[in-house]
This record gives sequence, structure tokens and C-alpha cells, in this order.
Amino acid sequence: MRFLSEYTGRKIPCSCGRCHAVRTRDVRVGTGAVRDLPEVLEQCGFSGPGVIVFDGNTRRVAGESIRSVLDSGGWLFRELMLPGVHVHASSDQLSRIRSEVRRSGTVRWCLAVGSGSINDLVKLAAFEEGLPYVVVGTAASMDGFLSANAAILENGVKKQYAELEPPLGAVMDTELLKTAPSAMTLSGLGDALGKFTSLAEWKLNHLCANEFYCPETAALVRREVSELLTVAEHAPRESGEFFDALVRTLLVTGIAMQMLGNSTPASGGEHYISHALDVYGFAVSGDSPSTHGLQVALGTRVLFQEYERFFREGKGEFSLLPDGLRKAHINDWKRIGVDLAPMIHAKREFLSLCRETLPNVESSEMRLEAERLLSLLPRMDAVFRSTGLPDRPGALGISDETFEFARTHAVDLRKRLTLLDFCGT
Repeated sequence: MRFLSEYTGRKIPCSCGRCHAVRTRDVRVGTGAVRDLPEVLEQCGFSGPGVIVFDGNTRRVAGESIRSVLDSGGWLFRELMLPGVHVHASSDQLSRIRSEVRRSGTVRWCLAVGSGSINDLVKLAAFEEGLPYVVVGTAASMDGFLSANAAILENGVKKQYAELEPPLGAVMDTELLKTAPSAMTLSGLGDALGKFTSLAEWKLNHLCANEFYCPETAALVRREVSELLTVAEHAPRESGEFFDALVRTLLVTGIAMQMLGNSTPASGGEHYISHALDVYGFAVSGDSPSTHGLQVALGTRVLFQEYERFFREGKGEFSLLPDGLRKAHINDWKRIGVDLAPMIHAKREFLSLCRETLPNVESSEMRLEAERLLSLLPRMDAVFRSTGLPDRPGALGISDETFEFARTHAVDLRKRLTLLDFCGT
């Protein structure tokens, strides 16, 4: 069935003063939705030959059904299966997709079959080659299906790409999504519930760093994730009710990111902790410690604790990362083979520019935002316990020392504020 039709393919005037553009034209969600794929391609204006990008797992679970519906509709396509059991969104994999697209010079569209990594890779490759693409999700594991952003691993560090072209269409077949490992669904829940702290961090950046803020978009995301929290409190994770609420939240978050043109409604300190874990993991062992969404869930727990410590307990004092500590952070990263000096210097300059507005962290508006967040803490605790979301590093097989490194150094990774900047990290 068609989904989010009130947003897709529209320009939406808003009380914030902007006209939000949503480029995605057609979203299909439900049992058997993959059968709608030919119609989605037509609605998106596709014609001519295309390239379908799988990995081994997604080809195994979805390849036959996708080939069948496209063959029956007379669509021309080639298949590219990325090598490896656990495919990362890396520059090497990106090069493989570019080469396949350029091989004949006749490719007119791309189809990404997968979740985070494959979607990010095809999104960036299609953008660079000037091609439209559609995504078929195979796991409800993250919120980036409809976003205009991608994260690609380059030289051991995830490079963020913004203002790309999001997919023109998306197909989320719930029967297909239910075949994904339960840990991937739990990862999607962790990523989705992290929007509560993301929204608080967005307000923090609005008040303390003059970042643009749209109340209507914030309300849209808050409404969806609040409904998901309510469902997660009583519905089994394998139920249709839970999947419907989770998928809707993940997709609406992507729409919100399109509306803003960046990830500000959906990413704060909880994500920066996850990114720091990724950078550390790839530098030390060649892989992420865990999935993105589970790391975000753990980061969300930390952010709740920091908001409680700062706003309710009155602990924490802001610092512009003095020279000694700044140099220590640079050296900490260098010891594991990562050069983040340019990013850390850029963050310091950013904080210096915000100096006059930083006291707004103590404003009544920010305190109200923090209290709204902290009022959810008992419910979040209960859902973490009932679903098995990680509430400590050991639950993900991460040592306390590794996690403390990521928590302390998460402030280094984005030229943006997080409450972690105010809490003595």
C-alpha cells in the first residue's frame, strides 16, 4: 500500500518560514509490497536498463522475488553482488558500484537492496553518476532509508555526505523485514528511540549555536517516536503492530531529514558516541563493535543520564576544550592511528563562535525541553529492560574502557554542540 502520500513528492509550506521539499515520490509498505516494485519504478519515471545492488545476504532473501517481478514487467537490469559476508559502506565498495554503473554507459537507474550500508553506497554512487535510485529495505534496522545523507568509511574514518539525492522510491515489504535477524530489528528500535535525545540536542543547538529549528518537523518526529514507545511498551517485537510502528518511525524520520536538508532532527550526541565507537573499532580491530542502532541505544542511555546530571542535579560545567585537553584528545586518536586534529581544531573554532549564545543552555526554554525528555526516563527504562536494548557496554561486548573512550571523544567528531560538551568530557 502507498505510504506517507501526504508528504511524498511535495513542497510543503511551513510556519517556520521555509517550504520543505520532499523528493521521494512513492513509498510502499506492507505484506507483499515487493510486488509493487515495477509500479514504483514507473511512478518514479524510470526507463531503460538499471543496476541492482545486493550483498550475499540480501540477494539470498530478496533476489528471487525481485528478479521475478522485474522480469515479468519487462525491465532490463544487471545485478551486482558486493563481496563479503558483512558489507561495510566503504570507499572500496563504492568504487565497485561506480565501475558497474560505468561499465556499459547505458545504465539509467539503480536499485539498492538492503539496509544501511547498501543504501548509503548506492545513494552516493547514484548521486555522483547523476542517476535516480530506489531502495528495497530488507531490515528495519536504521532510519536512513529516505534521508539525503550517507556515511562512507574512508581511511578508517566515517566521512559524512550531506545534501545528496534521496531515493525516488522505497519498498518496505513487512514479510521480508521480518526475516531479518532479530538483532537488526532491535537495532532499528534503538536508532528510532534515540530520536528523543536527538530532538533535545536539536533544541540545544538552536538555542546555543543559532542552528535553524523547525517546530513542526520536530513535532512530526516526536509524535512518531512517542507512538512507537507506546507500542513497544506492550506489543511483542514480532507483532505486526510493532513492525508497523517501527517502520513508520524510521521512514518519517527520513522524511524529516529531507525536509530540513540535513540530519539535525535525527542525530545528536547519542549518534556521535556511536560514530566514535565505529572509528575506534575500525582503527583497533577493523570492524564496528556492534550495529549502529544498538550503539545509538547505548548512547541514548548516556545522554539521558547526562541531561539528568546537568539539569536536575546541577552538575557539569562547560569548557571550550582547553589547549591541554584538546591536545590530549588529538594524541588519544593518534595513538590508535587516527588523525582527527583538523576536526578537533574546527570544533574548537565553532565553539568559540558560539561563545555568546552558550549561556542559553540555562534558559527556561532549554530547561523545559530537558524536562520533557527526562519525563520519559521511567518508560524508556522499562522498554530497554523488556526488549533487551543495551543499557551498559558489556551488553554489546564492549569493554568499559572502550566505551569511555567513545563517550569522552564523541565531542570531537562533529562541528555541532551536544550536551556532552557541557558535562566535562
